[in-house]
Amino acid sequence: MKKKWTMKEPLVSDVLTLTNTLSIPLPLSRVLCCRGLDTPSAAQSFFNTDAASFLSPFAMKNMDIAVSILLAALEQKESMVVFGDYDVDGVSATSVLYLYLASLGANVSYYIPSRHHEGYGLSLSAIRSFLDQDVNLLITTDSGVTANDEIAFAKAGGMNVIVTDHHTCYAEMPPADAVVNPMQCDCNYPFKGLAGVGVVFKLITALEMMIQNLDTAHASAAIMERYGDLVAIGTVGDVMPLLGENRTIVTWGLSTLERTHNVGLAALMKQIAVESSGSSARKLNTTYISYTLAPRINAVGRIADATLAVELFTTADAERAEDIALELCNINTRRKTLENTIFDEALRQINDDIDLDHTSFLVLADDN
Repeated sequence: MKKKWTMKEPLVSDVLTLTNTLSIPLPLSRVLCCRGLDTPSAAQSFFNTDAASFLSPFAMKNMDIAVSILLAALEQKESMVVFGDYDVDGVSATSVLYLYLASLGANVSYYIPSRHHEGYGLSLSAIRSFLDQDVNLLITTDSGVTANDEIAFAKAGGMNVIVTDHHTCYAEMPPADAVVNPMQCDCNYPFKGLAGVGVVFKLITALEMMIQNLDTAHASAAIMERYGDLVAIGTVGDVMPLLGENRTIVTWGLSTLERTHNVGLAALMKQIAVESSGSSARKLNTTYISYTLAPRINAVGRIADATLAVELFTTADAERAEDIALELCNINTRRKTLENTIFDEALRQINDDIDLDHTSFLVLADDN
């Protein structure tokens, strides 16, 4: 089929305003305007990724309440569990929050549900197990904002609950002690595009501000130095827009990724390099995250147990990390084989059963 390209034309006045105000070339001004960055302030924000551009986490609704609950739980040595999702965002968010709380001496564990046996989100069976273990505080990551019944059950059992999420909210919010989600209709946080791990980043930045008596910029920089690689992986892997605060997060995170101190992440990148060419040479950018790192993390949640990925990113044992990294890569190979098998079966159905000359569209189904 012959393709016809229709080029979007920005307003000439907007292009000239950017060029004259920011002293940038006309072609760059045209590109910025076509991407919706058609005011000097929007364009400057796009390029400004220093620490001062991080927004105050306390601008997010209920952040102060969540921080107060966590500080009290830390002081009283309460038992906590971090509950996450099984995709790359949930794995990253769970790992970051667990690592940070553990570094403060918290009595904390993590839990990722099985996609195959439990499905998405909080379940009554998981909460029953937490109650049996005398968990005092449940903190969700990348999930929980629609788990009204499950959270009500946890509250009835005596648990405190903090929900951190980034998904669209229902009109009726869950009865948690604090819901931290920029997508709440009455949340005034200026940037709505954070990933689940981005919301966790804001939560632990707020804790760092209170514990270390730091301002937003210095606390954000300190947290990004320690966990920015995982925050960037979750943000890019969940296909969040690389605008606003996400652009700052990913810029800092890629820098951290270059010199990662995370034993498991280093082992995974080393194993990937061995698989690809036997060389450790690689270009660490958003493409590398999207098409190399994220698929291996997502694959383990799809056809195995995502808890393995959280263990990888939270272990300090280099030998164990190498074993898990190899297993994740092997699981990803299985995932690709399964996808190819399914694709071949779809083609077989089309070739054997479908008259393409008299078919406008297709919906194919099978046991897979």
